[in-house]
Amino acid sequence: MGASAGGHLATTLGTHSEDYSSIKDNLDAFSFHPNFMVLISPVITLGKFAHKGSLDNFLGKNPTQNQIDSFSNENQVTTTTPPAFIVLAQNDPVVNPINGMLFYQAMTEKNISGSLHIFPEGGHSIALKNNPKSINLWTTLCEEWFSDLSILDKTKTEITPNKNNFLKANRF
Repeated sequence: MGASAGGHLATTLGTHSEDYSSIKDNLDAFSFHPNFMVLISPVITLGKFAHKGSLDNFLGKNPTQNQIDSFSNENQVTTTTPPAFIVLAQNDPVVNPINGMLFYQAMTEKNISGSLHIFPEGGHSIALKNNPKSINLWTTLCEEWFSDLSILDKTKTEITPNKNNFLKANRF
């Protein structure tokens, strides 16, 4: 799961195969490739619709075109890219929602399962709860998507505050 610049990190893990962190220890045996991605107002592209702050912080003030292309993750989608649930707000003043649309388009071209949701309001502050208007539905839609992909078996999951001690003690 990644939001904003964390969405770029999540899509980098989902689209790049080279393990830059490999140090020849026991952890190298574990895949860093996620099984799915949940992307909220994600930074995806470092090209025309890039979030300038993310571009500068990640690649510096004068990146090469090759660097920009390599880390514009819509360009890196392959048949091994995991499914993604993407949530965007049309009125996001920070990260242009076209970032998520470009990623979804690339996924569609590679026949990767995905779910794209663009809400009219939400700005750059989409939260788990208490969002304005219709964007508050995104968590329910995501839960249904998890069920569709058999990631979540709702027949075996109890997430009601009355019966779940974690939810009673840890209100969001």
